[in-house]
Amino acid sequence: MIKSEPMIKLTKSKSLRSNHYSFLRVTFLWILISLSALSLNAANKDFEGEISYKITYEDGLGKQVMDVLPIYSTLLIKNYKFYSYTNGPLGNQGLIYYHQKKVSYSLVDLFTTALAIKKVKADMKKDRELYKTQNIQFTEETKTILGYTCRKVIVTVYIPRLKRYVDLVAFYTRDLGNTEWINETDPIYYEIRGTLLEYDIQMGSVFMTFKATSVKHLKMSESDFKIPNTHRVVSPKEAEAILKNK
Repeated sequence: MIKSEPMIKLTKSKSLRSNHYSFLRVTFLWILISLSALSLNAANKDFEGEISYKITYEDGLGKQVMDVLPIYSTLLIKNYKFYSYTNGPLGNQGLIYYHQKKVSYSLVDLFTTALAIKKVKADMKKDRELYKTQNIQFTEETKTILGYTCRKVIVTVYIPRLKRYVDLVAFYTRDLGNTEWINETDPIYYEIRGTLLEYDIQMGSVFMTFKATSVKHLKMSESDFKIPNTHRVVSPKEAEAILKNK
């Protein structure tokens, strides 16, 4: 049985908070977007278990930035429920999604603030409107990742923070079962009908790539997909106001 790792409380100094909080406030939503892609790109009713990902970043970010960014992500799946999370020096960020209810909870743990940001179908539609997808190119190029045949797709999308279009590359597979619906909450990759085992994310000015390093069929516990009682459930609007005042 895989147990969800506990949320890590931040105990960094005020100096660290001063140096990095502005960066985190801008980027934590991008991390949640990547988790959305991660959790909703790998599930189906037949698969139960854990998928691990390694996160890599473009060169030239500098040591201070790299020191606060996560490098691993984990995804737990069971019966149309998902829990994905990243572990980083400044705490854990996670996403719990209940597909049948069409509701997700983004788990944010920044310093002394622990929130579960609830999103319903209408909120997911608003997330899509933040981006302008110029083109989605499904290519014939394939490669094998962890024994699964993956097809390459290139998504050209407008990134508001950069004020320009960028090309994001993903490799997806249909070998894990029926995955026609599983990208529905991801604002960039929602039109891809398959499991993403490798994909790019433009996190503000930071370019990152998620690549699956293992796929394990394991028996999961229902408790792995419950919202921690340490987290306050809020709407996206309430979360924005709370974090703005931090």
